[in-house]
Amino acid sequence: MKADPALRKRANDLVAFWCTGVAVLGAAPLVPPGIVVLSGGGKTISAWGLVAFAGYALTIGIVGGYPFEKIKQLGASAER
Repeated sequence: MKADPALRKRANDLVAFWCTGVAVLGAAPLVPPGIVVLSGGGKTISAWGLVAFAGYALTIGIVGGYPFEKIKQLGASAER
C-alpha cells in the first residue's frame, strides 16, 4: 500500500469520505440528550429512545469501520 501512490490515494479518499459521513451522522443523536441537559433535568429520554440511540451508535461504528476493511481488500489485491 505504501509503495503504490494510486492505492494510497484511493485509501485516503475512502477514509476521508466515510469518516466525514460518520462525523456528520454522529452529530444527530446528540440533540435529544442535549435537550434533556439544557432543560435542567425536567425532561427524560424513554427506554425505547435509549435503545434507538444505542442501535444508531452501533450503525455509526459499523459505517466508520467500512473504509478500513475496504483498504485491507485493496492491499490484498495489490499483493497478488
